[in-house]
Amino acid sequence: MPLYIPGAGRTVPDPERGGVVPPEGRDINADASYWARRIADGDLVLPSATDAAAVEPDAAPATDTESAQ
Repeated sequence: MPLYIPGAGRTVPDPERGGVVPPEGRDINADASYWARRIADGDLVLPSATDAAAVEPDAAPATDTESAQ
């Protein structure tokens, strides 16, 4: 099951586990009708590479400045 995160500014209830889908995301069954509707509405989205970097603050972006010298 893929990991989905709430869309920007969205709070998404999780009727299966109670509470809401946390900002760091949750594995969901995208084939289930409830989750398919949340995805279609933009309430849940797949995390992008930018979001993943924000979740992992220790990961520094690669720079090419050293090789330019």
